[in-house]
Amino acid sequence: MIYSPVKVANKLDTREPGSISFTVTNHYSFTDLSELALNWTLLQKDKRVANGTAHPSLAPRTAGPVRLDLDAKTLAKADAIRLDFVHPTGATSSATSSL
Repeated sequence: MIYSPVKVANKLDTREPGSISFTVTNHYSFTDLSELALNWTLLQKDKRVANGTAHPSLAPRTAGPVRLDLDAKTLAKADAIRLDFVHPTGATSSATSSL
């Protein structure tokens, strides 16, 4: 997508065991990020290791850190994470990053 209302920075922070942090920019004018479902999938060689859903809060027209607390053993098995922000209307913004 050339234009996406949600942008995820390329840099992931995995220094803290059992968590992944990344910067997100919410370009929506009136929608808090918590109204979207953040569907995450941990991948190992393009195969799903684990998945889940989060609803991180981030005010409209702001940027800030988002942290996912995950099982440390499962996270150690993964080599990438896919992030899909799903708006209640069904519109999706996606990003995949190596760990």
